[in-house]
Amino acid sequence: MTAHATGDRVVRAHAIGGPEVLRIDHLPPVPPGPGEVGLRIAAIGLNRADAMFRRNTYIEKPDLPSRLGFEAVGRITALGAGVTGLHPGQRVNVVPGAALGPHGVCADWANVPASRILPCPEGLDDPQAAALWMSYGTPYGALIEVGGLTAGQRVLITAANTTVGLAAIQIARMVGAIPIATVLSESLHQPMLDAGAEGVIVAAREDLATGLARIAPEGVDLAFDAVGGPQVTEIATAMRPFGTIIIHGALSPDPTPFPLKIALRKNIALRGCYYTSVTDDAAAPARAQGFLSAGIATGRIVPRIDRSFPLDQIQQAHALAGKRPAVRQDRRDHGCRLTRAVSAAGRACGPQGPVPAAPAARDAARRRRSRR
Repeated sequence: MTAHATGDRVVRAHAIGGPEVLRIDHLPPVPPGPGEVGLRIAAIGLNRADAMFRRNTYIEKPDLPSRLGFEAVGRITALGAGVTGLHPGQRVNVVPGAALGPHGVCADWANVPASRILPCPEGLDDPQAAALWMSYGTPYGALIEVGGLTAGQRVLITAANTTVGLAAIQIARMVGAIPIATVLSESLHQPMLDAGAEGVIVAAREDLATGLARIAPEGVDLAFDAVGGPQVTEIATAMRPFGTIIIHGALSPDPTPFPLKIALRKNIALRGCYYTSVTDDAAAPARAQGFLSAGIATGRIVPRIDRSFPLDQIQQAHALAGKRPAVRQDRRDHGCRLTRAVSAAGRACGPQGPVPAAPAARDAARRRRSRR
């Protein structure tokens, strides 16, 4: 680990508002309390939820001045009373879900409930590890824990160019399912195929119902929807009998109807799913970690890193996070990495530009080209 043991920087929101309300305060580390783990942070994940928290539009409300930061990777420095199964020096992930005010991880150090700590999967560097749980935990919970997605099933993934959408494609491919992606712009069509989507519906050229009839005339088994709103009725119409629509976001500003008659006729289910469906379940994080670790080992789960910021530029990083549909920030060597799965132009990006697709996605793309 490269972070200095004496680092005392803690990012806190001192008011409600934009990135300018964030300050770096110098607070010396304090021993972890009972049931807590003391951490030296190596990389921090930045989510849209962080921006919502400082704007006071998130579910959890800040008690100013407030720490923030949902997820991170680091090494244990101390164990609070009653903590077992972990040890100092161990490299671990902070799984989102702890209260941000006392446990926010956007800092050099943090004390976090041991229930939110998991050993870091092998095969990822610190920035990749910090970009794992919010992005992949959400679709894992929806597709695997709730939806029971299996090989051969067709799954619709809306807003598929987001970090969560791309993670959902990787997870679907990992279990042998057939992902169908929706995006807004034609420029995102080929990147979605390269990412592993079997088919892509571009809203700029066809409506959702037409696209689904073209790609999946026999119907869709599962839908993973980030949008909500009126299109839920179109999705319900395209579902196979006993299918499930899982809504995990509300990008649409319009009310979301419940398509009652379609649901009755087809025996379909419609439900919401929040990332805490995994993180608040005592047994589910270990199952998720096993699933993701297996995908990392085979190259099917690949978090992508785009750009880096020093922690001292947290305001700039938050400003960029607020402008992008899918961004993450990580910290290493007293700096931060901002990671996003898709650039504004819709290309999967790494630090130097486009990154290669994961092996499974490349193979799928080759098969599609050979059929043309």
